[in-house]
Amino acid sequence: ASPDCLRAAQDLPDVEDDYGPVRPYLVCRALELGFKAYCLAKGDKQTDFKGKGIGHDLEEGLARANSYGLGGVLSLTPREEAAPAKANRHYAKKGFEYLTPEMIYELVTGAKGLPNVKVLLGIADRFLPAIKQLCIEAA
Repeated sequence: ASPDCLRAAQDLPDVEDDYGPVRPYLVCRALELGFKAYCLAKGDKQTDFKGKGIGHDLEEGLARANSYGLGGVLSLTPREEAAPAKANRHYAKKGFEYLTPEMIYELVTGAKGLPNVKVLLGIADRFLPAIKQLCIEAA
């Protein structure tokens, strides 16, 4: 499912000033599922993601993946390291999915608080292929 979300985000037509919620939602979903797949392959159980676990929290997912040695698989720049946290402000609250009041505010005020989708896509483009074999072997 994670590669499908990424492919869908990549396949959306490029438009100037693309502030819509669809592409960020898809790439964030790809990252969320990728973080979870990586953690499962490293020993987590699905129950670790519920309640106080990762849930839909990209920051927690990245932190958990980092605790399992993600740095050996994926090197992130400081800008990339900060991108999931910025996206998480809306993604964790389903703002991209359901257009929350906070998301609508961002859209009508110039989207300065929205994540840089190209940075998120760059992370996902490298991360998902890097963990594919690990996840297959763990299945």
